[in-house]
Amino acid sequence: MSDNQLNLKISTPYGVEFEDSIVSATFKTTEGFITILKDHISIIGELFECEMMINTVDNKEIKLNVGKGSFANINNNLKIITSSCNKAEAKQKKSNDDDYHLQFNEVKANGYSYTEMTLEKNTKED
Repeated sequence: MSDNQLNLKISTPYGVEFEDSIVSATFKTTEGFITILKDHISIIGELFECEMMINTVDNKEIKLNVGKGSFANINNNLKIITSSCNKAEAKQKKSNDDDYHLQFNEVKANGYSYTEMTLEKNTKED
């Protein structure tokens, strides 16, 4: 393993979906988006449904749609257990722009109020 790599393993109920040495992984947690690099402090947390960005050791970027779950990074071993995982590019190629709409939700937490914007799939069939 090179000096700037960490090991990533993504597991779902259907098996291991991704396992390789990487440079970084960015995904959504309870505190917002986080990027894990080599030598990141040990951390355990909740994973939210999001598009996860992985930078590989050969300078490629992989985008994965991941579901809710949990993650742990201990000693440069990032392990993610999620409800689902698939390549984002494949999903984007199959769908039309008209299949999605922006959803705005007001969120109130810890005395603060903000608007969260998400991309939602249309449920109406043509």
